[in-house]
Amino acid sequence: MNLIEGVSVIVCSLNRANIFRKLYKAISEDACVREFIFINDGSTESYTQIVDEMQKYFGKRGIHFIYLENETSRGAPFCRNRGLRHITSRYVFFVDDDMIFEERFLGILYEGIKKRKSQAVGPRIYYLTKAEYFKKNYIELDGKVGFTKQLINRKAIIGHFDKKISPEIISADFISAVILYDFDYLRKNSISFYEGYGGNAFREETDPQVQLTLAGGEICYCSDCVCFHLPHEILGKSGQRKKGIFWYEYWAIKNNYIFLKRFKEYFEKKYGRPLFMFQINFILSRIYFYFIRIPKKLRELFMRDQSNLRTGD
Repeated sequence: MNLIEGVSVIVCSLNRANIFRKLYKAISEDACVREFIFINDGSTESYTQIVDEMQKYFGKRGIHFIYLENETSRGAPFCRNRGLRHITSRYVFFVDDDMIFEERFLGILYEGIKKRKSQAVGPRIYYLTKAEYFKKNYIELDGKVGFTKQLINRKAIIGHFDKKISPEIISADFISAVILYDFDYLRKNSISFYEGYGGNAFREETDPQVQLTLAGGEICYCSDCVCFHLPHEILGKSGQRKKGIFWYEYWAIKNNYIFLKRFKEYFEKKYGRPLFMFQINFILSRIYFYFIRIPKKLRELFMRDQSNLRTGD
């Protein structure tokens, strides 16, 4: 099959119809978008209205729109692979349904991957707080972010994709789930999403990136291109966090081990540590995350209580 120059966007969604409205219009503004593939992963809430909106919206812009629906929830890897079977463009952009974008976001990545001649490129992610979510200019918030030297924690094999590394596009071992691929390269090297990850499918986005690296491809990280992740308070218990923290962390740890076993030889050779040390460090990093996060939540509650006492509420 001959591929058309341009980008196909693949998005899968689970019970986030209203939230998703913020994404599809922003991401399709770039002239490089030729196709939009939307997969409803067995949602219990209705997507009929938003699908009708998308059909009209994309039809006016000459963008090919495909809607796919799973009878039951099959998870992100299954959805992404299903979407790949319908691709007609040279490049494919994967994005989660809980992101917000500024103008020219995808265009910057598209120009970057072509200029660099790499096989994948991804942006930096700014994680919005609830207070920041209601601000009008997210770019002003991003101006406060400083630079760092380390993108990947090689002890735990986790990335810091909210960090600025360089104003230039740089090579990376792997990047986030928000990623633009050279689909022709994926196709020729039989690269797909591994469907053996359970629960929240943690690591499903990193798996094909390692496959790409092993095939000789290059992954790049673009610090100057940024998207904004919606705060958990806005998302609520939907998507991968629909069953709570303990469920999420159980599957994060289990899937991480599956991931490490799949690429054991590669990681042990690349980073010079045995598999069990990666897994231990990963678990410690998750504990540390909540060790930092919980006191912050307690401080917020304390300050709110103090405010209520002063106002008499």
